[in-house]
Amino acid sequence: MESRRVGGKRKEGIVAYLGTISFRYDRQRFWKVADVALERLWLSAEERSAIEAKLVAVVPRPSEKSLAEVVNQSEAVTGASGYLQSS
Repeated sequence: MESRRVGGKRKEGIVAYLGTISFRYDRQRFWKVADVALERLWLSAEERSAIEAKLVAVVPRPSEKSLAEVVNQSEAVTGASGYLQSS
């Protein structure tokens, strides 16, 4: 969000869409989308750190262990090819 004055009144607007989360394992996808969106905003290191700190408070970054678990679960369902396996 950004704040600005228009006609002497404060207006807020969306600067960038960072993503949504609807399932437990969507944190990985959220952070992939958020990282790309943050890169496109040309933020200073301090601005990006402040935004990431606020995001992490709501959506913790997935650990390497949880990322590996998601990959293992995905491979168990789809096989190493990434496609659903037929019986």
